[in-house]
Amino acid sequence: MSAPPGSRAALYDRLSMGLLVLTAVSGIVDAVSFLGLGHIFTANMTGNVAFLAFAAVGAPGISVASSIIALAAFLSGAVLGGYFGRGVAGPFWRRWLLLCATCEAALLVAAAIAGIAIDGDSTALVDRQYTVIVLTALAMGLRNATVQQLAVPGLTTTTVLTTCPGQELHSAYRD
Repeated sequence: MSAPPGSRAALYDRLSMGLLVLTAVSGIVDAVSFLGLGHIFTANMTGNVAFLAFAAVGAPGISVASSIIALAAFLSGAVLGGYFGRGVAGPFWRRWLLLCATCEAALLVAAAIAGIAIDGDSTALVDRQYTVIVLTALAMGLRNATVQQLAVPGLTTTTVLTTCPGQELHSAYRD
C-alpha cells in the first residue's frame, strides 16, 4: 500500500529511491574512474586504501599518487559537506540538499569536460587525469557527508565506505 502524498512515509520513500539512484551513480563513477583513469577509485575509498597496501608490497601498475590524491580530495569534500551541513535543520534542510546536489552535479560535469579533453601529450594527460580524480572524488566526498547527515536507516551512505557498526545519527529525517 502506498503512503499518502505529503506524508512522512512518502517523503521517506522518495528519499530512499533518490539515494538508491545516487548509489548507482557512484558505481558508474567508480567504473569510469577505474577503467579510464588507470586503476583508481573516486567514490570507493576502501579500494584506494587497498591499492596503497598493494603498492606498499610492490604490486606493479598501481599509482600511489592517484590513490593519495583521490583520498585527499574525498576527505576534503567530506569535511566541507560535514562542516557546512552540520547546523542545517528545519526549512533550510531541503535547500542544503539542493545546494549539495547542484555542487555535486557541477563537479561531475566539470570532471566530464576535463575527461573529454584528455588527449594529446603525456604531461597534459597526467594533469587532466589528476583534475578528473580531484573533481569526482571531491563530489563523492561532499555527497557522502550529506547522505550521512540525512541518516536514512539502511542507507547511510551512497558510496562504499566503512562505518562504525551501530553508528546512528539522531534522526532519520529533517523537519
